[in-house]
Amino acid sequence: QHCASCHGEQGRGDGPGAGVADPEPYDFTKPEFAGMREPPGPAVLYAIVTRGIDSTAMRAFGETLGPWERLAVLAYIAELPGPEAVRGSRAWADSLRSRRQAHSSQ
Repeated sequence: QHCASCHGEQGRGDGPGAGVADPEPYDFTKPEFAGMREPPGPAVLYAIVTRGIDSTAMRAFGETLGPWERLAVLAYIAELPGPEAVRGSRAWADSLRSRRQAHSSQ
């Protein structure tokens, strides 16, 4: 209900609102996001869903979704890369960091 408008029905970052978001919404099906299953991934994602990301279209859902609903979102996102993704991948954290730096320097 809240996520698909930007992230799409399958979490590919291709929802109807994706074209106007800057930076574009994450495609959580990419193997680089497989590392979100391992710490600190879940904590980082929980904070993002709760507080949003300043200066982006990713708004805070801390008052819209309860704690268990936010955890359910995280559980869903963690499964999107699929079994073929490398379980111990940490590339998603580097991707998040570089996107954040690129966006803040604009």
